[in-house]
Amino acid sequence: MLKRQRLLAVVIMLLAPLAGVVATAGPAQAGPAFQEPRVGECRALTFDEFMRNSNNEAPIDCSQPHSSRVIDTIRLPKGVGWGASTQQLTNIATRMCNPAWNEALGSSFRSRAMTAYSAGWFMPTKAQRERGARWIRCDLVLRAGSALANLPTDNVPALGAPPHPNNVAACLKARTLVKTVCSRRHAWRATGTFVIHQKAYPSSGQFRRAAVRRCPSLVNTGAFAWQFRGKVLWRLGDHTVGCYSHTHR
Repeated sequence: MLKRQRLLAVVIMLLAPLAGVVATAGPAQAGPAFQEPRVGECRALTFDEFMRNSNNEAPIDCSQPHSSRVIDTIRLPKGVGWGASTQQLTNIATRMCNPAWNEALGSSFRSRAMTAYSAGWFMPTKAQRERGARWIRCDLVLRAGSALANLPTDNVPALGAPPHPNNVAACLKARTLVKTVCSRRHAWRATGTFVIHQKAYPSSGQFRRAAVRRCPSLVNTGAFAWQFRGKVLWRLGDHTVGCYSHTHR
């Protein structure tokens, strides 16, 4: 299975913040663009559908409640096939979808890290791949624990200046420490961020020491959690670490 739950613990690693595909928008003839989705399509995806490799759910009118919106479609690079490793496909999708994700949200790395917005990528279905499809669909979603919340706006950019409202702000669930919007039940809330200024990707120990040193001034409780970006996003310039204060909601 190409989609994987993000690793979320007291120290939380967001790989990219990433997970279908619709057979309605592209040209009928076989080839790389076979049944390629269109940017701007909206869908009412469940979390289970979001975590799958592919999805045949038809787009809906964006005036209806929806949990996912296509923000870009990209092509598998030459020399790479669908038999590539999960890690290679994930790295490609993360790297190539990320510019559209940043544009869709706007603001800065640090501001975006204070939200529960995430990104998903979908590969064509087996039948579409057999007809030559080589596209990847990039979606914008909003995490709500083990569910997806409806997107509150389709404006580009979606974010205003922080502090962000509860329906998009980043919080964490109590036992699982899964990211959720703060309007849902939670036990931790993002209250600050800092940046690690080094080129090499830090070790887990370096992340921990940096968080222990920097987070106390960015939280309002004795206990705190932190979250850091994965290697692909780090190489793309996002060196943000988020600090979470303990709450009782």
